[in-house]
Amino acid sequence: MHVTFGASAAGSLRIALRALGRTDAVLYLPDDLSLGPINPPDPRRRVQWAADELGSDDDPALLAHIEEFWTTVTTLPAGTELVAWMSRRYVTEYCGFLELLRRVPSLSVVDVADHEFVGRDGAPCPDISQAFAYVDDQRIVGMNLLASATPVSAAQRISYGAEWQRVREHDRELRVLTPEGLTSVPIDHFDATILSGITRDWQSCARVMARALTSLGEGTFRQVSSDVFLFERLLNLIDDEVVEGRNKQGEELWSLFDSSVRLPK
Repeated sequence: MHVTFGASAAGSLRIALRALGRTDAVLYLPDDLSLGPINPPDPRRRVQWAADELGSDDDPALLAHIEEFWTTVTTLPAGTELVAWMSRRYVTEYCGFLELLRRVPSLSVVDVADHEFVGRDGAPCPDISQAFAYVDDQRIVGMNLLASATPVSAAQRISYGAEWQRVREHDRELRVLTPEGLTSVPIDHFDATILSGITRDWQSCARVMARALTSLGEGTFRQVSSDVFLFERLLNLIDDEVVEGRNKQGEELWSLFDSSVRLPK
């Protein structure tokens, strides 16, 4: 059985496995453990946090999917090999992997951070190794990534477990990757990144979000991937009068494309 930490990655992996003539099951965790409370990482508590902090819907289907995922992976028949696909450079995938490792007794991993990728023109594409979500089915097959699945050793399990336990004990709202490892930070950690893309001229919230996401994907690590989270932080900056906002649809219906922001003049 194979596990990914996003629906798109699961889709690419299923196509690749079919191309290889395999019928292995593929599951994905629809819960981004880089955001919200993780001590304990109770799905109901996390869904409620998303509703309170991000304005997300209290989605029973999402909660059921998360709970079904954990029930399935923790009750596998004896002898079933469980393989996680991720990049330790992508905070969403890495956090999901660490929680998975905490819950299951044995696990193999394909970590694409260990692979070198090239583009269609043959030039190096190091950005792809930032996230398994960036790896398409053709690369999975062509690079024979399945063969790189490696069991997590006892020593690695101890090291990974200590890192995750430390971060869980801090239990701030966000997790980020640094050269020193995974760390826990407060909810306003990315506000400065959002503000760096705002000028004294009006521009759409969508443009501001795109700049922030691009900035957070540059360099060695890929941080938060949710424009929903970043947009909610932007709305907080408007509420706190750090930036000015205007909205075509009325003050209660802010949206990425119908709303604009600027620095106060």
